[in-house]
Amino acid sequence: MKVIQDLATLYSALLLLTGETGQLNFKDRVISYKAEGRVHKLQWVYDGTAWDVESGISVKAKHYQSKHGAIEHAVKELIDKLKADQIITK
Repeated sequence: MKVIQDLATLYSALLLLTGETGQLNFKDRVISYKAEGRVHKLQWVYDGTAWDVESGISVKAKHYQSKHGAIEHAVKELIDKLKADQIITK
C-alpha cells in the first residue's frame, strides 16, 4: 500500500476522488470551474462552482449526481449572469 507523504499529495488524491477543476475560454473570457463531492442527506452529491477570472463573478450549482453535471450547470449559470450583467454580449 502506498503511503501519502505530504499534504499536497493528500489534496491531489482527494481531488481525484471527489472533484475536478479546469478552465475554458468563452467569448475571449477565461472561465474557471471546479466540482467537489460531499455527502448531503446520506447521498453523495456534487457542487459545481464557476467563475469569470477577469471580473471575479462566480456562481455555485448544488446537489448534482455527477461532477460533469455540476460543472455544466455552474458554467451555464455563470454565462447567463455575465450576459444579464452585460459583461458579454449575447
